[in-house]
Amino acid sequence: MVQLAGGLNQMRAGICDAVVVARLLGAALMLPLLDNSSWWADGSTFSDVFDAGHFARTLAPWVRVVDRLPSALRGRAPLERTVPRGSTAEYYQTHVRRVMRRAQVVKLNHFDSRLHDHLPAALQKLRCRANYEALRFVLPVTRAVARLTHALTHPAALAASAAISTDHHAARAAGAAAADEAGGGGVGAAQGQGGQREQAERRDGAVKYVAIHLRYEPDMLAFTGCEYGGGAEERALLASIRQRWVNLPAMDAGKQRAKGRCIATPSQVALALQALGFPPSTRLYIASGALHGGPAALRPLLAAFPFTADKLSLARSLTPATAPAHTGGQADDDEDEGDGAWGGGGEVRGGAEGGGALAGVEGRATLLAAVDYEMSRRAAVLLANNNGNMAHLLAGHRRYAGVGSTVLVFGSSVHRLLDAIQQGDLAASHKLRHRLLKGDLNTQGESIDKAIAKGGFYAFPQDCLCRIQSSG
Repeated sequence: MVQLAGGLNQMRAGICDAVVVARLLGAALMLPLLDNSSWWADGSTFSDVFDAGHFARTLAPWVRVVDRLPSALRGRAPLERTVPRGSTAEYYQTHVRRVMRRAQVVKLNHFDSRLHDHLPAALQKLRCRANYEALRFVLPVTRAVARLTHALTHPAALAASAAISTDHHAARAAGAAAADEAGGGGVGAAQGQGGQREQAERRDGAVKYVAIHLRYEPDMLAFTGCEYGGGAEERALLASIRQRWVNLPAMDAGKQRAKGRCIATPSQVALALQALGFPPSTRLYIASGALHGGPAALRPLLAAFPFTADKLSLARSLTPATAPAHTGGQADDDEDEGDGAWGGGGEVRGGAEGGGALAGVEGRATLLAAVDYEMSRRAAVLLANNNGNMAHLLAGHRRYAGVGSTVLVFGSSVHRLLDAIQQGDLAASHKLRHRLLKGDLNTQGESIDKAIAKGGFYAFPQDCLCRIQSSG
């Protein structure tokens, strides 16, 4: 048994590590317990978020996955342990296995980053099998993603009513509905693929979109120790949030910014997109939580890219009459008839069918985060203004799918260049374009080994890739 910790993406990595640990111990794995308290309080279970039956069947040749203890062990209290972070395979095979033999039922608590990044190739491949093949979101998530993708990628669908609404943006969006339908492709053009890319984008009348993983929540900003132009009121707010972390050291905001450790603002994200050559008609999908400053924080980005939406604005634009029926795709092709104790193909408990683009996931923080993950995974290009867990996992997932070079992540050098542009350094814009296109997640001119060391196995699953290139 494992008790996961953190948000959806930390838990996803923890689930994959738990599969490997069960293999190392020669033990059955109970469906991992999600963290319902330290991050989100929505009460979701594993089966609410992931298709448990598919998970168990996919891993059956390597690990037995169960949803309850066998009858001989029911009623037995598990022996609870917390293993050190980054524990090696040898640690589990010696210390934890010894405990396992004595207690028979062991529960590993706070299970995040509890397994070392470097393992034998066979175990790394099992990690990949768990992450990219066994973990599949439940049908309400895949159905919501299909509806939102249709709304975002079909030119007639993304009108002013689908764009994120702010007072500043309302007039601009209303007049932008007749903009060019090509949808972008700045990176493709920079790579000499403009014509072919546009033809691909227009296949079936759909255009492609860029996903922006935008970390700009108040707690994230507070953690950086930086200031973001909000004056004394903002400083007081962020200082009060910082008090939640007892061991967080005092930080000098000016030094943090000089080191490139501040989060890029929505305005700076717009500058980066423009430096990469994306036109105003580019479709943008914003994957984010509640932003510091509310929807108004997006005004600079919306002014530059009026066809910008998030899951909520897209869902509001899709009335029952205009929402497309879900056809094809994973949710239909792989739907199960039901699998005994696992339930009917992983459906969310109490999820409504139909009646809205977010039916079955609305009001469930973990499921809404899953929608953002899938929308970001399927985008033509992914740009992240941070170097966090979701950026790492998505980079690895996209590398596994063969589109790793379309992941653009802001490292410290990018943050410094963005600050220089806002201070009037015209040469910094060209440098920024070069830096972003030079390499994807953490590989900006670095060796692959160094990139792996910084980003971790989930960012660069090298043992699972058929071909590795230094450019990503």
